[in-house]
Amino acid sequence: MLIVVAGVSGTGKSTIGKALAGHYSLPFFDGDDFHSKANIEKMQRGKALNDEDRLPWLEALSNLLREHAKAEGAVLACSALKEAYRNILSANKTLPIHWIVLTGSEALLASRLSSRNDHFFDPKLLRSQLNTFQLPYYGKHIDVAMPVGEVVHAAIEFINRNV
Repeated sequence: MLIVVAGVSGTGKSTIGKALAGHYSLPFFDGDDFHSKANIEKMQRGKALNDEDRLPWLEALSNLLREHAKAEGAVLACSALKEAYRNILSANKTLPIHWIVLTGSEALLASRLSSRNDHFFDPKLLRSQLNTFQLPYYGKHIDVAMPVGEVVHAAIEFINRNV
């Protein structure tokens, strides 16, 4: 089973992803851990990544998903902002991925990001991510204004219905 928890920064992808990984006894991977040093430094300077910056990162994550598709599966937290990025992650839709897409108001997400001090993402980049984000027509879209437990429960219900 492959699960990708997608959405812009501040939606709680890692929190929800870890909870899903625990529920299904799957390994969890945070896409942020796979960014190059150059990408991290760029974001720390408040500069948005472009498609060229993201391509090697997305390809590495796609390879990771392919490896785990052959085994027990995995949960990946990854922004996956554009359909083109999701196509790369899913190896052009050949991988059977359960997409959990987290959404939230800009005010809520900005509030969450401003209270975060252990992450390289510059909160000023939120607007850029929201402008870039293309909401997919598939997957489970969940508003993160709900408590974490309810978000996780909604994701589990969706996944269990689609296994």
